[in-house]
Amino acid sequence: MQKFVTPKPAETQLYQLSQVGGGGRRLCLFAGYCKDGIIPDYVIYYLKKLSMLCEIHYMADSEVSDKEIAKIQPYVKSASAVKHNKYDFGSWQELINMLGWDYIEQFGQLIFANDSCYAPVFPFEDMFIKMEHKNADFRGVTVNNLVKLPHVQSYFIVFNKRIIKEAAFRHFMKNIKKEKSHTEIVNKYEIRLTRLLAGIGYSYASYVDENLVATSFYLKLFLNKSPFIKTKAFLGDFFVIPPVFCFHVLQMLNYPVKYMKDNIKSNINSTIRKKIYLKTLKKLTIFSMGPFAKYVIRFKKLLFKQIFHTEF
Repeated sequence: MQKFVTPKPAETQLYQLSQVGGGGRRLCLFAGYCKDGIIPDYVIYYLKKLSMLCEIHYMADSEVSDKEIAKIQPYVKSASAVKHNKYDFGSWQELINMLGWDYIEQFGQLIFANDSCYAPVFPFEDMFIKMEHKNADFRGVTVNNLVKLPHVQSYFIVFNKRIIKEAAFRHFMKNIKKEKSHTEIVNKYEIRLTRLLAGIGYSYASYVDENLVATSFYLKLFLNKSPFIKTKAFLGDFFVIPPVFCFHVLQMLNYPVKYMKDNIKSNINSTIRKKIYLKTLKKLTIFSMGPFAKYVIRFKKLLFKQIFHTEF
């Protein structure tokens, strides 16, 4: 079932007044996925901050109640929820179909975004200003150089007016199909989109200029003052940043870390917690050789107990 809401005039965003970074008015198509039909607080916060810089249209690839949709109503121009099973690219496709290209052409920039990040850690405004200084037709936060075909990662990507009007881009978005896995989505759509646009002469750039390798990807994002921290940085095999370290820094940056903690706790069970804990101790031992290692490990145990409110 699809739901559609429009905010009251008094609740409309500041996107019409804000031209931070130049490039004209911005339209953001925001793809969400709501576990158990709940829009997490970190996503609401993300939308709130982003709404000050662009007009947002939200779609969740899941069933979401009217009560949940109402939580984001002050920050979006429209919101809908329908289980289409086409992941983020499917949500962007559905939103394009809903709005129409005539409407989208009124904007100077088109943004694809999703809810796979905690944001903004650092101000969005700084990112937009820096990205506008890069003379490129489409820009992302990062370019994935870990595969044979480097590509702009689609968790946040900005297209200029030329691409909005590009027939090949419109044809590409029209032909998004259901795929068997997220990996196929990345291969067929995320990677191919960069290759398609670059192949017909459009240039691309990233906010973070460094070549990012797997072992330092998330840390380098942070050190480069990216507004985004990927949610999977704290989960499963991707767990590379000690949460407590990050929480302390984020508190100093005025990010509401409670939203991050709540999301972590809602997405990992005790088995995964133990796995993460053991892997962290192993890494910590490797990087903490010498007489202080046992004290660091003891300290880590206490910190994990504090974060997850559980014994391992």
